[in-house]
Amino acid sequence: MNVLRSACVIVLSLAVAASAAAATAAAGGSLTFQADYAKASAEAKAAGKGMVVEFVTSWCPFCRAMEKITFQDPKVVEAASKLVLATVDADTQKVLAKKFRTTDAFPLFVFLDREGNEVFRVEGYQPPDSFVRALASLADPESPLAKARRASAAAPKDAAATAGLGDALYEVGAGGEAAEAYRRALEAGLAGEPAERAESRRAEYCRSKEQWAEAEALYQRLLGEFPSSERNPYYHLGLVETYAGWGKDDKARAEAARLKSEHPGHGACARADDIVE
Repeated sequence: MNVLRSACVIVLSLAVAASAAAATAAAGGSLTFQADYAKASAEAKAAGKGMVVEFVTSWCPFCRAMEKITFQDPKVVEAASKLVLATVDADTQKVLAKKFRTTDAFPLFVFLDREGNEVFRVEGYQPPDSFVRALASLADPESPLAKARRASAAAPKDAAATAGLGDALYEVGAGGEAAEAYRRALEAGLAGEPAERAESRRAEYCRSKEQWAEAEALYQRLLGEFPSSERNPYYHLGLVETYAGWGKDDKARAEAARLKSEHPGHGACARADDIVE
């Protein structure tokens, strides 16, 4: 599998984004995180502000990428100015890391309301636009996420309202909570295009968390339930990526062959070839 090529693409993409961020941030500043969690928490409660707690490690490359790219973006700096920010070293501040149930996915951003209750969390590298949406969702009581939460709370058994919450969570990068909302919506009878979107995003999340068996089942279900969807080639590609990550190389090659047979010339075919080389 061409893992090295994929890694190189990621590194190059981050390098290009870093150059752009340096240019746009030349006249602005950067985010400032307080290292004292207790002090930051007290400040947030006293000021009636939301709080973002960042968990990082010294060995996390995407933590450095966030610092060089996302935290330099003027729109991110502006959105964060309405909140209190704290940073925690997950390797050395183990009590806090345990309290917030950190895993090995860093950076981790936990978004807390003005009472200190967790609202949602975001894992991994976040590009500026996504992080701005996340910050605004905490600071603005009329944000799409805030409205979606109220709608879902008012009709907890309504499939559309629950899927709407999933969509809003997905847009701010809260993949785990979005996947759970989508699961509930599907169980409540979500159908049609919203159901396809919900299942595909759940599959994407499961694959990112290396939940291979669940990802496989979801992609297979998508191919069975939506055989005429224009997204069909990407569900085959999702299976190729799932099998490759799972170490099932024979299945990955077979799925890549199926993709090329059913969708010759589609862009997903080249990506599948790269994976199974």
